[in-house]
Amino acid sequence: MACRIIIAKRGPNQGREVRSELFDNILKQVNSESIADLKYKEVFTKDFANWYGDWLGNTAQNRAVTDNYGEPILDTILDLDPAFLETPTDLQGWPVTSKAQARTSTEIPINKALNSQINSFLQSLGISVQAVNAVTDRNGKPLGVVASADMLRKVVQFAENQADGTTLPEEAAHFFVQLLKQNKSPLYNSMSNLIENYKIYDQVKNEYSDLYNVGQDTGATELLKDEAIGKLIARHLLNNEAQSVASEQLIEDAEKMSRATRWWTKVLNYLRKLFKVSTNPYKAAAYRMLGEGMKRAAQVNTQFANPGVMFQATTEGGMSKQQQSVTKLLDVHNNLRKVLMPVDKIPGLDMKLVKEGETEIEVYVYTNPTTNEETVLPERVTNKTARAFAKNKTKEQTDKINNNPRNKHLALGGNKLHGVAQNLMEFLGNKSKLISVETTHPAGIPKTLDTSFTIDGKPMQSDKDIKTKFKSGIGDIVNQIEVMQNEINELENTPDGKAVLLTELQVRDNQPLDKGQPIAGTMDVVVVFSNGKMGIVDFKFITPQGFYTEGYGQKTKLAIDPMQVRISGYNTQIGAYKDILIKEYQIDPSDFAFTRIAPVHIQYKVKNWKKKDYTLTDEVEVFEMGADQNEFMKQISVAGELTDYKGLNTFLTKLYRQRAKYENRLGTEKGKKGQNLRDRIKKLNRTIQGVTVERNIAVIVQDAADAIGVIQKRLQISDPKHEDYLEMEDLRDILKDFDMYNALNTDTSDYLEQLDKLNPEAANKVRSGIGAAANRISTNYAAIQEVMFTRLRAKGKELGIDTTEKTKETNWSDNNLTTMSQSKNPIVRQAYSMIYDSFNKTKQETDAVYDTIMKADARLGKWAKNNGMSKYNAMKNKLVNPKTGNLFPKLKGELYTEVLEKQKTGDIKWLKENLQPKKGWKEKVAVWRQNKITNLKLTLPDKLDETGKIIKSNAKGRNAILAEFDAMYNLSKDTAWKNPRWQNMLEFKEATIERELTEEYKELLQPGNADLKAYYDMYWKVNRVLGEITPDFLQGNFVSNTRDDMIQSVINNGFSFDGFTDRMHRTFTSHHTEEQGQYISNPDGTLVSKIPIPGLAPLRDSKQGLNVGMKSKDLSKALYDLSLSVFNYKHMDQIESTILALGDQLFESDMTMSNTFGQIRREHGVPVTMPVKGTSTQPNPAGQKQLDAFNKLISFYLYGHSTQSKDVMIGGLSMNRTAKTLMSWYSAKKLAFPILPALAAKTLGEANLWSQSIDGISYDRAGMYDARKMFVGNMSQYSFFANVFDAFQTPQSWVKSRGLAAKKASKYLELGNIFEPLRWADESLDRQMAVAMGYKHGIDSEGNLKRLDQLPKGSKNLHELTEKLEDGTYMITGMTEVAYNNFKARIKAEGSKIKGQMDSTDIVAAKLTLMGAMLGQFKWWMPGLLSERFKARKFNPVLEYMEEGRYGGMGRHLASNWTPDVGIRQNLIQVGKTAVNSLMELAMLKKFNGDPFRRKKLMDKGKWSESDEAKYQAKRDMLSMEMKEFKANSTDPGILDMDVDDYLKMRTRSIKRSLADVRAILGTYLLFSVLGAVGPDDEKFMQQQWGTRQLMKVLGRARRELGFVLDPRELTYMLQGGIPVIGLFNDMISVVTNGAQESYDIAIGRQTLLQALGYGRKGRDKSPLFYHAGDFVIGVEKLRQIFEPYAQDKINPYK
Repeated sequence: MACRIIIAKRGPNQGREVRSELFDNILKQVNSESIADLKYKEVFTKDFANWYGDWLGNTAQNRAVTDNYGEPILDTILDLDPAFLETPTDLQGWPVTSKAQARTSTEIPINKALNSQINSFLQSLGISVQAVNAVTDRNGKPLGVVASADMLRKVVQFAENQADGTTLPEEAAHFFVQLLKQNKSPLYNSMSNLIENYKIYDQVKNEYSDLYNVGQDTGATELLKDEAIGKLIARHLLNNEAQSVASEQLIEDAEKMSRATRWWTKVLNYLRKLFKVSTNPYKAAAYRMLGEGMKRAAQVNTQFANPGVMFQATTEGGMSKQQQSVTKLLDVHNNLRKVLMPVDKIPGLDMKLVKEGETEIEVYVYTNPTTNEETVLPERVTNKTARAFAKNKTKEQTDKINNNPRNKHLALGGNKLHGVAQNLMEFLGNKSKLISVETTHPAGIPKTLDTSFTIDGKPMQSDKDIKTKFKSGIGDIVNQIEVMQNEINELENTPDGKAVLLTELQVRDNQPLDKGQPIAGTMDVVVVFSNGKMGIVDFKFITPQGFYTEGYGQKTKLAIDPMQVRISGYNTQIGAYKDILIKEYQIDPSDFAFTRIAPVHIQYKVKNWKKKDYTLTDEVEVFEMGADQNEFMKQISVAGELTDYKGLNTFLTKLYRQRAKYENRLGTEKGKKGQNLRDRIKKLNRTIQGVTVERNIAVIVQDAADAIGVIQKRLQISDPKHEDYLEMEDLRDILKDFDMYNALNTDTSDYLEQLDKLNPEAANKVRSGIGAAANRISTNYAAIQEVMFTRLRAKGKELGIDTTEKTKETNWSDNNLTTMSQSKNPIVRQAYSMIYDSFNKTKQETDAVYDTIMKADARLGKWAKNNGMSKYNAMKNKLVNPKTGNLFPKLKGELYTEVLEKQKTGDIKWLKENLQPKKGWKEKVAVWRQNKITNLKLTLPDKLDETGKIIKSNAKGRNAILAEFDAMYNLSKDTAWKNPRWQNMLEFKEATIERELTEEYKELLQPGNADLKAYYDMYWKVNRVLGEITPDFLQGNFVSNTRDDMIQSVINNGFSFDGFTDRMHRTFTSHHTEEQGQYISNPDGTLVSKIPIPGLAPLRDSKQGLNVGMKSKDLSKALYDLSLSVFNYKHMDQIESTILALGDQLFESDMTMSNTFGQIRREHGVPVTMPVKGTSTQPNPAGQKQLDAFNKLISFYLYGHSTQSKDVMIGGLSMNRTAKTLMSWYSAKKLAFPILPALAAKTLGEANLWSQSIDGISYDRAGMYDARKMFVGNMSQYSFFANVFDAFQTPQSWVKSRGLAAKKASKYLELGNIFEPLRWADESLDRQMAVAMGYKHGIDSEGNLKRLDQLPKGSKNLHELTEKLEDGTYMITGMTEVAYNNFKARIKAEGSKIKGQMDSTDIVAAKLTLMGAMLGQFKWWMPGLLSERFKARKFNPVLEYMEEGRYGGMGRHLASNWTPDVGIRQNLIQVGKTAVNSLMELAMLKKFNGDPFRRKKLMDKGKWSESDEAKYQAKRDMLSMEMKEFKANSTDPGILDMDVDDYLKMRTRSIKRSLADVRAILGTYLLFSVLGAVGPDDEKFMQQQWGTRQLMKVLGRARRELGFVLDPRELTYMLQGGIPVIGLFNDMISVVTNGAQESYDIAIGRQTLLQALGYGRKGRDKSPLFYHAGDFVIGVEKLRQIFEPYAQDKINPYK
């Protein structure tokens, strides 16, 4: 509820701030803040005082009755005037409310001549102008406004003592507006539609909302528009008078003011026509006043369209925008204080940020000035950066850093120097005529310069030169403020305008946007300019590590820029302050003139360099501040600083977004890629700082133009090994950079318009440069894009894919239910081919690591057994350091600390005595340096003329950056030895290692521990390999940050309630910092496009605290899992840019459009094509949907986004995580130990294998027979063949990981084992099919995979090419990597035909939405089987043959006998014959004679008659016509190259397989019926024995899954229920109702407990007690089907 704070004029609280009783009482009565505000302000008017009594004490006698605080009493007012609280209205019933108060002084002088002319004009319209003491409503009540225009009464009133030069022109302008409106002028509509784009509308909306009841009245917006239009017209009436004093809110850009001028001209023309001819002198004078002489005027209808009242309001409280901001800032500041409080007394304190040993910390406390209530604000703005610093560190690590004596000294010293900076800002600011200092300093503004240099009352310890530099640096900031304020004064003609300077200003936000704890902080410098704009400066006193410096003592100099790495943290901190000011203080985001960091480099004197006493003293001996003193110390714009120009701000926003994207990628890149990104970020920072800090727009043009010349040269280089070759990532980054410049002409237009006024020559020069740069960018953009697409097409050709095809428009099924490998679009297939290749490379490398781990793991197991302990305990107790969760280090930690200390102190001698360069480091640095040189040519190129001649060299800049690089990495320079990332290039010398070994490592060296040490060494070796890949350095003793799952945790560590609750909490809540490092989402829920590396991110508990104790100590398993994630990262990272470039190519490609029936649309016989992205005039929805599907799948494969639906939080629960958890639980509940479903799946799979092998292309019946033969006779080769091609739908990496578990219980109780029967059934089918396919495939002379029918006769199949080596392993001779990948892909493709879409490496887009995943649960096998039977005709690019849905083919076969040229009778006869033939073929009484293979075979045997040939040719001719029509509607090269024999073979397969399906289904139904026959005692025969009941269940499920494709009843049953997981809730209801019913029956004596449990039941509920509850125990439901403990379990659920 609103309130008013006043200074009590009487009583015990006199002179103190109190809450107004009068306002509170008024508000209770009227229940409207705006009306209460109006009535409260009314009591301050002169008229009220004359009526009530002079309660303000302005006269000698004060007879008014007042309350305890000296204000009028409401009851007394109401006794005098009961109508006081009535809401004033005009004659139309419009409420009249206002926040306005009277002006205390005029702002614009009154132009008497102008007002006289306006008065004459209004009188000519019959409008009276009245000067009054106070403006009143139609009931005579004072309104508290300056003026009003009553349209109905045709009266203008203005308060004589409050009006200024704008008053009468504004009120006259309102009548102009109403004239236009009443006559329905198009001009009025134009002005009304566009006025909201003007700043003046925002000002009107802010000031007049209460006046016109915005939010309560639907017509209020129209009134606000009319008010704003009137003000704009009034500005033209006032001309120079208004322009000279207009506030910044009224300064519009040139384009808008030009439009307003045109409006004004049209108003004049309209009035000229409206008045017609007249000799009335008043009207003539009025028209002359409006801009032209008017000779004649006629009568005019002056009944206005809106007979309301228009007002002129004052600013709130008579205060300017500047005053309002300063008042708000100081009000909060004065009520905030810092208090030292015990940590256990601070509510909501983040204990992770409390330093070790701290019992008290300083917090902010806010005192409510009205209630005196105190609020503790536990959160500080600086905590945000503190958390970022501690993000990946343990509490112990952060405490160690914070408690370091040097760091503590620097922190304390920085605070002290902040005090000096505050003193100097106030002292120098107070001397300025353009600055007003509002001191927050307890001692006030320093009176002398010497007193400014005091710390805690003592003189600052430094020499005169240091103080001079300090004063100069602060003076530059003060001068900057003066310059900006002077510009404002000149622009707004306010010579007396001053900027208000506030230092050490305390601010707070009681309800942060992130819904965290109330937050507070102290801002170093806040400036509020006279126009209300605001500036922020934050001092950063830094003492960089020795790595950044050279020399020592007073000669210390910065060698490397120390600020670049800090910008991100500064953005966070200053951004937080900016957010507080916007939200809590209502500062408009556009009102920030600047948000800066002012860096200061300081070095403290040490006690004694010579004696190596490096203890820091308080004396400052090096001081550098500002660009004049050191280039690295120039101001830095942060927190998205913008300019005063809208166009430039658009450009800056693009720069900020691009920088954020680069910074986001930087976290997962290293080596050349990381270096390139850092260079690009530096370049963007240079441009940003040039525009914001230096106000130099030329830097934009220069950066754009300079880069183009270098790019043009490098585009010509086609050799990937050349140092200047542009990689795919380079090309995409250049295009993204160019995208920022594509609107450069528009983005700089408003800036150049202003520059035209100041320096036309400079403006033309810049404009010319921008135009030239824009043209060159446009030309080169196309060239770069063509180079990129040419490379992509070449890569596609290598893979056998032609990406130039203009594919047909895709439909919903194509986009959502088709895998990438089967996509119509070759670009999509190319992307998947590369992704699949990465999967295979990852498998190969992880398999090698697996073998390494297995050998060492076996030795460790042997050692553990010999030493009387389990392997797990050997890992946990002998190898793992409980403090870190990693292996015990080889060297003492103190040694690493000593290295850092020596680096800080610059003890190069010690460093060189104990460290040495790593082997190969020099060569690696040489490569990096060359890449740096290449990159600098792009980011900092020379300026060239049109002939390529250097006009301006940037060699100096490049050399400076190169010198920084050498200072970091060239070990011939001392600075490189101080590099904080020294472990990348240096290692300890052997003598140092031997001296500093840990006790734990020494134990490994003891006799008998060779196997233990071998395991330790293996871990180091593998980690070093992985560390060469990971973005950050990986210590050799690192253990993956991986949690045990819940079961493994109990097995390994016992049950922990805290661990259980933490896991449950994480299961249902969202965490953007995933414990497995999978970068799932940002805090705002958006998905992060980073390739994940699970296992690297530190583990956190549910409260986001680091917890190394959660690390799994199952070391072998953890290392293998880590290698999976690292190698996946490696290979996905290698193709990421190319995959994204393929997305760009898809966006730019064309698609052939089709009609509703899927036929190609043609115009004049030519297929209609359209860009996937659409055109400027016509969007392409089909293309956009295809792009969306592509991006979804790429996001899954590259970034691991398995659920891409936007998450919704309800009550703290993540709906995505909750739904997925419930789905997993339901799957476990329904499918755990699925023995019977597995047998049914095996039965169904065998039937589909048999059906698919008929006339099989990839495998046939002969191959199936040979596969079974190999299974029996040569099991080792059989297993090798299936395993080497990873033929299984379930990745074998999971099986290997499980096998590496240290405890047998962990292996057997692995949660995934509950589905083992289904996996067994699937893998047995996969093996059999893969081996059978080996008999149909071979390798050609070039190593390409081919089917045997594509190879010369006598070619060897893959099994014949398989050789057994001496060590018992096998090798396939001649198989290339491409052939391997192709054959593996074919196995997966054929597998989906027999088992449905089950492969996790080739998914469909529908699975990536939460709803799709929920709908498809238990059903994802169905689309593959349905597709195999009903899909359209297509060329399968993976299997390389034509295919169609077999039932569709059968239908076309039957329909092909219908001929339009003959009668219905003849057609029916022919179709009937075909049907009879099909029935005979179905019954196997006759063979289908359309098979070209069978024809050739019979012809060779002389058994092919002329009649057979005639029928065959008739079929062939008919299919030839069908094929021709089909080809005409396709763009697929595979289809267009097909001949009639291929088409005939496809149709033959369809018919034969359809008939085989029908036979199998009918056979199953028949068998099921026979076995279910009634027995002698009227009981179903097969229900009498347990074994036969199980057989019936298996057959029933197999029949259902086989028959659903033809039997609608089975399909309906399979699809019933919609979302399966909802069944979980139905089951819960059954548990409750069953328990309630059984309990009730027991209670009333209807049955006993034993009867309720199922023994001799008598209850009404047929289900025994706990029957449904038992289903919630994982495995019970499926096991009960086998063991049948209850009668219900004997019933076949698949009847």
